[in-house]
Amino acid sequence: MQTVRPLLPLASLLALTVPAAAITDRYPFLVDSVQSQVQYEIDTSLGMCDLGTTVNGSISGDMQIVLHPGAYPISDGYFDGGDCSCQPNLVGIIPNSLPGLPPLLEVHCDNLVVRPHSPSFQCDSSGHFLVDSSVDVVGGNLDVSLGGAPFVPCSIVGVTSDSTRTHGQCWIDNNGIHVVREIGNVIDVNVPALGLDLHIAIRGVIHGNMGYAPPTYFCPATPNSTGLPGHIAFGGTPSVSRNDGSLVVNHCPAHSTGFFFTGDQQGQVPFGNGFRCVTGQLLRLGTIHCDSNGAGSIALDLHAPPAAGSLVAGSTWNFQFTYRDVAAGGALFNATDAIAVEFVP
Repeated sequence: MQTVRPLLPLASLLALTVPAAAITDRYPFLVDSVQSQVQYEIDTSLGMCDLGTTVNGSISGDMQIVLHPGAYPISDGYFDGGDCSCQPNLVGIIPNSLPGLPPLLEVHCDNLVVRPHSPSFQCDSSGHFLVDSSVDVVGGNLDVSLGGAPFVPCSIVGVTSDSTRTHGQCWIDNNGIHVVREIGNVIDVNVPALGLDLHIAIRGVIHGNMGYAPPTYFCPATPNSTGLPGHIAFGGTPSVSRNDGSLVVNHCPAHSTGFFFTGDQQGQVPFGNGFRCVTGQLLRLGTIHCDSNGAGSIALDLHAPPAAGSLVAGSTWNFQFTYRDVAAGGALFNATDAIAVEFVP
């Protein structure tokens, strides 16, 4: 009679004390230029410019937002980076009151790019917030002509706008994290050579979206007694606030027993009849009995031990499933491939 050896325990591995993975809380939000609505104004010490059809424009690019979960899905955060391009190029004119003469003033603002930032804001239970925000000009050209004279280039890159109180909202759903906020900043430019002050205003509402990063696979699995390699997958979302993620396996031997484990580092070392791909700080998750098709799953509870306090927003963890496979002989157990998941608020 064949002696059935127990599944290799991970006790010694789980006892490792390795520093946890670095946490990042800065997230890129892509500006939705279709939903976002902006208007531009150019006011000067000589009067308001006529922008024609360019009064209504658009904005595109991205916003970098630092976000933290807390009592609500989003507890607090702040805007800190990302380049937003303003379209179209602006042509502002103050016509001459005398017919036939060149415009009193003509202003061209091309390829304007601004970078938003703000102090920290607090979200309420619905994700609403108030914040004093401003923008830095990180790209663009400004040229001014007085009375038909040659255009004078004016330095605009490096200018910071005023700081204006605006309101917004952050929320989380199945598709990712979303933010919408009002903007109403004015960029003040002084042109000493012409004795002129310019005020370029950007007003409107910006919508930004950040989708969940798809889980990534690494480290191949070896075939088990079914002839196929065991496979792991991640279901639900990687949102700590929603806490609706799950781990799923298939292609394991029918009615086999195994358990999920996670670690904050990656590797590939011999393990049973296959490889252990998850390394570093290790946590053992739930044990399951696969069904007759060799499939099974568990809910990944990020608010309860052992995940709580480790699998937090801003961290990336790697998951694998190890299972008994007596029919295969050898070490009598194997492991699936591995998957890396980036968690967000």
